[in-house]
Amino acid sequence: MRGDAGYRVDIDGAWPMDEIVRREFIKSFRRNPLVLLKARNEPGFRAIALGRAKVDEHEVELLAISLNGATSTLGIDPTTGRVLSVYYRGRAPSAIGDVLRTYSDFRDVNGIIVPFTVATSYNAVPAGEPRPFAAVTVNPKLDARLFTTPD
Repeated sequence: MRGDAGYRVDIDGAWPMDEIVRREFIKSFRRNPLVLLKARNEPGFRAIALGRAKVDEHEVELLAISLNGATSTLGIDPTTGRVLSVYYRGRAPSAIGDVLRTYSDFRDVNGIIVPFTVATSYNAVPAGEPRPFAAVTVNPKLDARLFTTPD
């Protein structure tokens, strides 16, 4: 995606994304804690403290963030500042429902503490085993050709 355009690419070629698909792609991208926190100075960013709750055995502060038509609630550890969870209403495997992502195995990557494991549940039912990441890169250098209109 680039600016106001997005493209789907497969072995048969590339074609423009439908506008509704592009908007949903952006909305799903804006559910990532690092993306949300980086966007804190963008126009339309809204954050509201909702009080305390528990994520697994951890006490968290809840912070609802609304940006570009997507509202997500972060569960933030008040001691470390780590985002331990993200909750939102969105696409589950078979319908719209409650999505909860919980994060663990935090490590330092270039001075930023990021989670290396994510567990997802849909409507309070775990969606398989927690998924570990082999590597996490912060601000990678990307080939400029990735942001050009495909032929």
